[in-house]
Amino acid sequence: MTVLTTVDIRFASWEGEQAFLDIYKEMEREVTSVAGCLEYRVYRGPDRLYLFFVVWEDRDAVNKWVENTFHQTQLMANFRKWCKEGWFGYWDPSDGRPRARKCMSCGRWTQGEPGWSAKQPGVCRNCGESILPGDP
Repeated sequence: MTVLTTVDIRFASWEGEQAFLDIYKEMEREVTSVAGCLEYRVYRGPDRLYLFFVVWEDRDAVNKWVENTFHQTQLMANFRKWCKEGWFGYWDPSDGRPRARKCMSCGRWTQGEPGWSAKQPGVCRNCGESILPGDP
């Protein structure tokens, strides 16, 4: 089951941000070389804020990154020195809650399976009308 990890960090100073930027390319090579890393994105926001999104094949792949030597010796070892704020989150669709969509015909809600699917639920449980986005 795929897992999305989200990390947002804010560097405490330009010096901390620069120390990170000095190893940034190596970090990208390391994270994307981990078996099970499916997708990686980073966004830079205002005031030295960075948002990282990584989609992993499973929890084992996440653990490979956590145990990665570069991650432990460079990133984890310097996080408290470089940053003044941080948040680490996991989204695992196996822990998800049912999706629900409102039927525009009868106003009732229909639950679907846990996780993310643009196709489910597709039909109102009350009146049978389509409740897919974009359908009239």
